Amino acid sequence: MRRSTRIITPPSKPLTAAVRLALFAGVGITIFAPLVEAAPDDDARPPVVAERPAERITVTATKQPRQVSEVTGAVDVIGAEQLDRELTRDIKDMVRYLPGVSVQQNAGRFGLSDFNIRGLSGNRVLIEIDGVRVSDRFSIGSFANANRNFVDLDTVKAVEILRGSASSLYGSNAIGGVVTFLTKDPEDYLNGSHGYFRVKAGYSEVDQSHTETLTGAFGGSRFSAMAVLTFEQGNELENQGSINSTDASRTAANPQDRQAQSALAKLVWQLRDSDTLRLIADQFDSETTTESFYSRSTSIMPLSNPPGASITTRVLDLDADDEQQRQRLQFDYEFTDLLPGINAGLLQIYQQHSETTQQTSEFRESGMTGTPLTPSQRWREFRFEQELSGLELTLTSPATLGNSRHTFTYGFEYSNAETEQLRDGYSRNLMTGAVTNVVMPDVFPVRDFPLSETTEFGVYLQDEMALLDGRLLLVPALRYDRYQLDSRSDAIFVEDNPGIAISDLDHSHSSPKLGVLYKLSEQHSLFTQYTEGFRAPPVNDVNIGFTNFAFGYTAIPNPDLKPEQSRNVEFGWRTRGDWGFAELTAFHNQYDDFIESLSVVSMPPATPLMVFQSRNLTEVSIEGYELRAGFDLQSLWHWPGVSIRLAYGHAEGTDESLDQPLNSIDPDKLVLGIAWDSAGGDWGLELVTTDVAKKHASDVAGSNAFIPDGYTTFDLLARWRFTDHVRVQAGVFNLSDEKYWEWADVRGQSASSTTLDRYTRPGRNAAVNLIVSF
Repeated sequence: MRRSTRIITPPSKPLTAAVRLALFAGVGITIFAPLVEAAPDDDARPPVVAERPAERITVTATKQPRQVSEVTGAVDVIGAEQLDRELTRDIKDMVRYLPGVSVQQNAGRFGLSDFNIRGLSGNRVLIEIDGVRVSDRFSIGSFANANRNFVDLDTVKAVEILRGSASSLYGSNAIGGVVTFLTKDPEDYLNGSHGYFRVKAGYSEVDQSHTETLTGAFGGSRFSAMAVLTFEQGNELENQGSINSTDASRTAANPQDRQAQSALAKLVWQLRDSDTLRLIADQFDSETTTESFYSRSTSIMPLSNPPGASITTRVLDLDADDEQQRQRLQFDYEFTDLLPGINAGLLQIYQQHSETTQQTSEFRESGMTGTPLTPSQRWREFRFEQELSGLELTLTSPATLGNSRHTFTYGFEYSNAETEQLRDGYSRNLMTGAVTNVVMPDVFPVRDFPLSETTEFGVYLQDEMALLDGRLLLVPALRYDRYQLDSRSDAIFVEDNPGIAISDLDHSHSSPKLGVLYKLSEQHSLFTQYTEGFRAPPVNDVNIGFTNFAFGYTAIPNPDLKPEQSRNVEFGWRTRGDWGFAELTAFHNQYDDFIESLSVVSMPPATPLMVFQSRNLTEVSIEGYELRAGFDLQSLWHWPGVSIRLAYGHAEGTDESLDQPLNSIDPDKLVLGIAWDSAGGDWGLELVTTDVAKKHASDVAGSNAFIPDGYTTFDLLARWRFTDHVRVQAGVFNLSDEKYWEWADVRGQSASSTTLDRYTRPGRNAAVNLIVSF
């Protein structure tokens, strides 16, 4: 034993939990007290997003409000009304009708991970909430997995998904795309009234969850405020596994208890008619406890000495307790005409703390051949924390040069992130009471990378140039980024990695973009764009470090990692009219120096141990096309209230360094929905069909990979507005009770596995929302 057993406790943070709760309580009293005294305004209405997708507004694409039909790339905008109408519970539900975008669901204990956009996922996709990026993802081994599922969708008024690299405006983190969550504002509800109150209650059969959301807002001519409070409680997500045993043969879902709370508070001051100060406080907490029947197994490990001997291990019980927390304080200042030549601007200053804590308690018994099995308890804790602070200033200046009109968008962004990760644990012999911090293969506590601080600074310039009386739009853009990584070893890291030198990084990169949109007529337009992206080497790839002499392997840092780079071409056609809209997009993305985490770089006898190290691959390419359309059949064929939506996505990917397919590519997907809305808008129905193709064996790397069959599902969505204040939304999903797997969930599973049904999606299930507003 190298060190005494000890449990590492988190250091106190500047924004402690007590201060945050006091903040939210104070803001809540400030907001709801006037509502108790004020008479409800019967004319107050919730925001309704009824625009066609081509007419919806995106801010993410250009950092300025623009109609989706006026930007030079593909972007999806999902409004709060659509989220409610589709009974969206989480980020996986949010993208179920979006081909080319998916979210992985872990079948064991860890739940949802993050977004996959056109074959890229993880930290290559930037996730933002009101312009503040969400914490990084990190996982190692079987007991540590920090995901990025930190958002409560009931606080969101719009979600924007920018497909493809966006480094020219968003820097290193956006090489694979951007997902932006825009939270609700008081003005979204007040609409000229002085007060608004809403209660939303929802139930979902698929995990027996119930959700309650309270929203309140009030305001006057210069001041307004709001708060959104959400409480959720539920169980495990059902699958279609039929084996309900209490050991590793089980295919039904592990029993789980889940709960989550979130609070969003905003105070808004109107300084002038066009200047706005906004203070945002945001907190999200979730906890999931899991009884892992999947882990209850027996294993036998042969020993070479003495011959014929072996060690038998039986896992009797494994329980997990996983918590996630995120707190954010943010100050926004929107202004117009503050200085000559500057038409508008936005200053954002923020601080955010994110933390994932995962505890595992395991009871087992083990022993050598011919000896009684010894019972023991193993306890493990994983903690991943990220403290993020920063600011961004975005300015807009219009100009007319000759016959061309220009809108210049420019600014700078600065952020500082402190990242800390720790694994701790012990093993207790239940016969003798002896405790040790040696839990093979680890000697706890351990850090898998040193304490790390990253500083990022970027400046950007974009020109939206309108020519030919507005028929031609040219959008050149350029961003310069500097990325610095400062690493610091402490006693924990050094003791586990003796003699390993850690590295600092200092990289800079320029990311250009050129977008073109040409209006053939009022109804038709062509668009194309060329972008370059990059991603700085992440902390855990540069300085990963752990050594296991007993099992003969080590992972070492790589100070020579180069940034990932991409070259992306996209072009398409759009049309729209009273009849509806259509958009067809094709893309080709080329990635150089792709980072492969923990690949084998040497083996005995060349080196004493098997050596793992992150390294740059030579080249990865992804290409495909996407179609989306909507048709108003009343305009086309005089069918009142009937409309159709259509979406299709196809992509292919190749790892050029290995000459094999890229497994992160989702299979072809077709979504077809037909809706019928009443003349007064008091009720509506929609039947949505989702058809997913089976991947060809030639499109999957690995000789024994599980390739699920294609499938077709049917969802029925309904809504009723009983009065001006009461609405009900309901849905029945997977009407035909189809048994199916999603590729994102089973990627990497073996075809010979006997527990594949663990990864099946739920069978027929229902959900309902009740919304009462005043």
